[in-house]
Amino acid sequence: MAGEQKKKKKGLIALVIILIAVVAGLLGYIFLVKPQADEQAAREAIAAEKNAEMGIIPGMSEEDIEARLNEKVAEGMLNVACNPNPVFPDGKSEGNLRIENIPGNQYAVTVSVTLDETGEEVYRSGLIEPGYFVENVRLDADLGKGEYPGLALFTAYDRETGAEAGTAGVRVNILVQG
Repeated sequence: MAGEQKKKKKGLIALVIILIAVVAGLLGYIFLVKPQADEQAAREAIAAEKNAEMGIIPGMSEEDIEARLNEKVAEGMLNVACNPNPVFPDGKSEGNLRIENIPGNQYAVTVSVTLDETGEEVYRSGLIEPGYFVENVRLDADLGKGEYPGLALFTAYDRETGAEAGTAGVRVNILVQG
């Protein structure tokens, strides 16, 4: 009798393992394979326009074309400004980092300053909207007297969605006087 119970138990365990594998396979198909197949099918379902011609619509002047291209380039650009040689009287005082988010930018930014030698982040700003600036900052690290080469990394954020939109950097050489 004990042998039959062990066989039933082993059979039940095997059945549970098979059911788990089947459910895992179905979930994998539903969440991984099917969306990719649906996306591919949707792309293939859209037929190319038969009357489309390559090029720019006739009648546009060179100035119109250039203005259109410049507008697109400007939309995606991030103009940044920062003092490349900020001076701090000592490691605990404010210094003139002079961060500016140019008024024409489409993005809000944050700024992180890291040191080349150690990779240590010594400053991080909050969100700075276009048209705003931060003149003086206090470092997050108490640096001793000396020069500290580093990078001020501007991270751009879409103002509507908050999604990160890219980065730009400015080389800095921090001078701590005392």
